[in-house]
Amino acid sequence: MFSVGTLHLHASADAVEYEWRCALAGGGIVELGLGRATPRELVEAAYPGGQRLGPIGERLLVDAVAEAAGGVLGPIAQSRGLRKSLGRIFTAVGRVGVGPRDLDVAARGIGGVTAAHTAELARRLAAYRKHLGNALHDEASAWLSGCRAIAAGAPVAMLTEVDVVETHQLYDWDGGQLQLLDALLARGLVVRVVVPASAELPPSAARALEPLLAALEARHGAHRLERVEAPLGRAAAIDYAMAPTPSAEARHVARRVRDLIDAGVSPESIAVCAATPERRARLEAALVRYDVPVAPRRPPSAADAPPVRIALELLALADDDIPRERFIQFITSRYVAGEAKGQNGTVLPHEIAHALREAYVTDASGRGYADGLATWARGHFKNVLFAGKAETICRHVDNLVELVRSVPEEATVERHAVKLRTVLDKLQLFEKARGFRKGQATSSVDETRAIARDQAAMRELDVALADLPRAAARAGLRSTRLSRGRFARLLGELLASARARAGGVRGAAVELSDLGGVAGRRFAHLFACGLVDGELPSRASEDPILGDDDRAALNRALGSPVLPLMSRTIDQSALAFHVALGACEAAHLSWTRGNEDGAPALRSPMIDELSPRDDEIVRLARDPIPRARDARAVDELIARVVLETRGDRPSRLSAVDREAAALLPEVAAYAPARLGRLEHLVAVERQRHRFFVREIEAHGFVGALRDAALLEQLAAQKLPGRRDEALSATSIEAYAACPFKFYLKSVLRVREAEEVDDEIDQRALGRMKHQVLEKLFRRLVDEGRLPLRAVQADLDLAEDVCDDVIAEWRRTEPMGHPALFAVKERQLRLEVAALLRKEADEPLAEGCLPVHFERAFGPIAFNDVWVRGKIDRIDIGEGRAVVFDYKLGLKRSYADQIKDEALCVTGWQLPIYAAATRAELGLPSVEARFYSLREASVTKSVQEPPDFAERLAALYATMRSGDYAVRPREDACERCGMEAACRVRQLKKAEDES
Repeated sequence: MFSVGTLHLHASADAVEYEWRCALAGGGIVELGLGRATPRELVEAAYPGGQRLGPIGERLLVDAVAEAAGGVLGPIAQSRGLRKSLGRIFTAVGRVGVGPRDLDVAARGIGGVTAAHTAELARRLAAYRKHLGNALHDEASAWLSGCRAIAAGAPVAMLTEVDVVETHQLYDWDGGQLQLLDALLARGLVVRVVVPASAELPPSAARALEPLLAALEARHGAHRLERVEAPLGRAAAIDYAMAPTPSAEARHVARRVRDLIDAGVSPESIAVCAATPERRARLEAALVRYDVPVAPRRPPSAADAPPVRIALELLALADDDIPRERFIQFITSRYVAGEAKGQNGTVLPHEIAHALREAYVTDASGRGYADGLATWARGHFKNVLFAGKAETICRHVDNLVELVRSVPEEATVERHAVKLRTVLDKLQLFEKARGFRKGQATSSVDETRAIARDQAAMRELDVALADLPRAAARAGLRSTRLSRGRFARLLGELLASARARAGGVRGAAVELSDLGGVAGRRFAHLFACGLVDGELPSRASEDPILGDDDRAALNRALGSPVLPLMSRTIDQSALAFHVALGACEAAHLSWTRGNEDGAPALRSPMIDELSPRDDEIVRLARDPIPRARDARAVDELIARVVLETRGDRPSRLSAVDREAAALLPEVAAYAPARLGRLEHLVAVERQRHRFFVREIEAHGFVGALRDAALLEQLAAQKLPGRRDEALSATSIEAYAACPFKFYLKSVLRVREAEEVDDEIDQRALGRMKHQVLEKLFRRLVDEGRLPLRAVQADLDLAEDVCDDVIAEWRRTEPMGHPALFAVKERQLRLEVAALLRKEADEPLAEGCLPVHFERAFGPIAFNDVWVRGKIDRIDIGEGRAVVFDYKLGLKRSYADQIKDEALCVTGWQLPIYAAATRAELGLPSVEARFYSLREASVTKSVQEPPDFAERLAALYATMRSGDYAVRPREDACERCGMEAACRVRQLKKAEDES
């Protein structure tokens, strides 16, 4: 209840609402708009009227003024920090009536670097005021006009029959609020400022009151000004918890809140507070997981919602020449219509992404997407089915790139907004962000929340694109042209300040806020989380124009605290903490020993001020799966029960939870289907583990197929080795290296994981070198230049062949980044020249000359196993042939494959080539060697073993029997590319790290 002649000013509208609710609960009568208000509401009620520029218009105007900054501010004229700082400073000086001339005078009195900053600040303020003129008001001038109207005694409904104004929870008095204080005193009202009793405050919080007390002391002549000290109070009960990580802290807090609600505590009497948005988001997720109703007082920024980020990314893509990987992320988002429709059906976004990487395009500059994809597509025109798909991809990417580039590079605000909206409509961003899928319902409550968040954020984007042109017209900037980057920055800042409020019931929910957001209200339970040094008390960043020393000097020159000091943020957050502790019945304080990555953290000094005893601090264990007594969700309890009853004892990190083990019958009765799925997965993992530790033979869960019907179908339709689909030497070696990898690639046709790189890959580089050597040696044969002498004419011929192959490659093949390709080109020319010189000095096979190049063989049957392939080079001599297989690596890396014990066991390539050459050329003696192109050196020779056909037949019989178990050779995992389908490499890495 309040007296009729008293107006109570509160720190926030939430505090006003809280007092009204208390009055109504006590049977009082509340007349909205009277008796209680915030300072802003009072000033707005007194505002005499006039056309307002509005927040969006102010941002546009500040941006225009900052763009023209010169002098000491010139180097940062394009920065976002300058715009934020100018906005804050213009608001602060405008609320107290300080103009450009006042700043100029102050600058001359200060001197030094501060004077230079102040002088340029005065010029920026003058330009800002010139744009405003006399007919347009910004928020600062509206505040000043309202204060002047109050001081002049203008009729204000809120002040009718009021003789006393009393403030509550207003401790951070800046120049504007002191202007209101002076206006109320000038009107003849008694102003009663309520502050906490300083004797009850610790030093950190007491410092926060010093500026206010000094301002009140400076007005000691105002006999109607009263300072009232109110007892601070302290929560009747305070408990402390130290968690290992923020996730563990969030789970602990959510569990405590859930227990309080289950015990009958009303949700709206509970507040959960944290300083950072990241910690609040983690707390909200934990609370929602435990079915706790949550009402965030600071909803997430609209700019944080995925569809809004995509809209802003569109502008950034256009500015950055559409980099490939960011472009792929853009078109593969579910919020964007990235699929392509053609005559051969729909091409999905991931297929387009694969094509972009295969084409080695890096961005839209240089050769760009069109040329790169056209070159890539020519390589697929041999396949009639894929040719249509390639054409669809090229056309679709061209359209998307053109659409992104259609956002104007420079235009008026209206043109930018209209064009961006048009492009987003064509990409179906607004439609997809609504989340409506024809004939389908949302799959979960989480999806429904996400859709509500997206819709709220897109409403803010829609409003911003509509309001920006109107605000530009009000600010006199209708015809001003902005670059695309400036418009993107303006739109991003506007959406960052907009809140994606999804709506819904506000009451009957736990409040999630920062400590400042709960000021002026009482709660039964207050959870203050993240009490970590540097987070609470929070530290404000330094202002890019005027640091605290500069601000203090300028305030002295102006004669009043016009600009607030940034360092006061620490003291204010400490005061907010202690005031919140005094406004609750029970306080629950928590902090973390480190972050999620394990980096250590120190607890807040505010905890030390409370001096908790060591035995009062609960130290939470690092338990990713809560113990049975701590579980508050069914999935947590089931996970713990399964861990206790089916988990592997030797690898356990936590202590045994016997209580959980006893709950297995109850869990089985409550969720039999779910428990059954978990039991099956546990059994699978156990069988896999037993195989890997060599306790049992291979089975179906590690790639050993045993179903007769399946094996028959695979042998007839999928497994290579038939006449119509022969085995290659590469696939046979792949099976010898790891049967499971062979199964994935050659039987199931699984693609390897794509590596994101701008450099041409080794396989493509190998093809190019093969082409050069094939054409070079054919020319040498045709022109009768064998045996090699490596004279200048031979070297010139090699240069000509390199020129031809590289020119053709540039026209028809992807080449990666041009600069990196140029490096590979130089290396290729040097290697070819070195190879010719080496062969001239040291012939590879005495008495033999090169005859066949890139010779295809097969399909050839060896004991009903059909084999095919291509041999890089065959040198022919009297009654003999030598096969050479080109390799890009060093010679020593292939030594293990040509050992006697490895032949036809793990090393199959050279024996197959030798056998195929003997069979097709009919020569009695054939040997095969690896040829290291990098070293221009060959390995020792390998011949076809006498029992080659029998060994190959035995290997193929193993394939047909379904033995595709995960048994990788020592080096087989290094360049596997199948990590997504096999965990052996990840397990090996984890073991190595541990």
